[in-house]
Amino acid sequence: MNYAISGDYIGNDSTSINKIVIKLGTSTVLNTDLSIDWNVLKHLAEDIDNMRSRGINSIIVTSGARGLGNKKGIKDARTSAGVGQYELMHGYSEIFAAHGIIVEQILLESAHFRLGAINNFSRAVADAWSEGVLPIINENDPMATEKTTFGDNDKLARMAAEAIGAQMVVFFSTQNSAMNKARGKGGAKSKMDEIKKLQRQNILVRLVDGKESHALKKAFEGDDISGQLNIDRLKEIARKHDSAAAIRKIKS
Repeated sequence: MNYAISGDYIGNDSTSINKIVIKLGTSTVLNTDLSIDWNVLKHLAEDIDNMRSRGINSIIVTSGARGLGNKKGIKDARTSAGVGQYELMHGYSEIFAAHGIIVEQILLESAHFRLGAINNFSRAVADAWSEGVLPIINENDPMATEKTTFGDNDKLARMAAEAIGAQMVVFFSTQNSAMNKARGKGGAKSKMDEIKKLQRQNILVRLVDGKESHALKKAFEGDDISGQLNIDRLKEIARKHDSAAAIRKIKS
């Protein structure tokens, strides 16, 4: 199946939006050789700078840290994520500084979204915005356990959007990552699960090809019809993944 990703959303009129969550997958942030894709970050910084001038605040949920650690030859997953996170934030900081935007790192575990603690997160984001600072969020992989992990950043993006009262979530992805069947992290099923939860809360959802130039701008200006068609394609891919997994389980 050909899977075209373009500006997708489901929900209400985008003219009332003032808070958005932008989630970037590993295949978007990094090149195939596991180096940072500077063009992606450059266009993202330009688009966020433009949106800020229109009174729209945002937070970024980013993957890619573990891949950067792997590139350095580090095999342990937690250590790799910790090493790569430093390099990833340095990259964001350098690119966004060119637009006068200061970035802040916020590393989270699932406990930060429990009743009571969730207010600390939303307050941290509000404080950052009041200072003109852009929060960049990732899971605290080196410290995460089986009980505290989110599982993937699609879920983290959804939970962050709920916590701060965002009206829109934009998923930056690529064709290959959306169709990824392996290991249950990311890919079509994960995104579709989170999209459904966001839709039930009337939060706009847009899915863009993160490798396209100015993907965020295009997402914000996307149309409802093409958006629904591509969400439907993602849903079909997720359904096929479920069917294939069930068949493999029976055979085993």
